[in-house]
Amino acid sequence: MHRNDEQDMFIGDPSEKYPKPDGKYIFDKLSSVFISGNATRDDAPNHIRVQTHVPREIAETWKWMCPAGVYEIPDDAPAEGMVDVIVNYTNCVQCGAITAKAGG
Repeated sequence: MHRNDEQDMFIGDPSEKYPKPDGKYIFDKLSSVFISGNATRDDAPNHIRVQTHVPREIAETWKWMCPAGVYEIPDDAPAEGMVDVIVNYTNCVQCGAITAKAGG
């Protein structure tokens, strides 16, 4: 248990956007996962244990927090309320960010 666990999680403005990848200085997440040398097999069992039906604001936070594109929100997901998160666990680079506040 972290000393600040009782505090609500800060949720940033999801309208903030990163610059588009230019392939020279800025790269897309999946290319960066490949360059990281991530060797997770596509047929490996899912090691990520999170609820996948969560409030939209939690899903947005996971999406922005993860450096490897593990968490996706479907295009047809509602803008508010509960959404079903897609977990691309084979992209995981074991950064540990999601364990800071898994929520849900």
